[in-house]
Amino acid sequence: MAWVEKHGSGFRVRYRLPDGTLGSETGFTERSVAVGRARDIESDQRRGTFVDPSVGGMPLGEGADLGGRARCECDNLGEVRLAPAQPRVAAVR
Repeated sequence: MAWVEKHGSGFRVRYRLPDGTLGSETGFTERSVAVGRARDIESDQRRGTFVDPSVGGMPLGEGADLGGRARCECDNLGEVRLAPAQPRVAAVR
């Protein structure tokens, strides 16, 4: 189960992890966006595809170790993640 709470001047989504502890995602400025994220989390948990963001990510700085082959993407929640590396294609002359 996931729910939305007022947090400072915005909102946060709280959810229960399989081990019984609480997880949260903060930084939502609009309640409707937070509610949408809470629904996504519940859906992912039901399907067994939910990954706790606190343990599943790579720090942004580690992307530099990929030799410039990676690029960053930002989703609609403002979360930054590494995008898959694009294959290099040789120019045809």
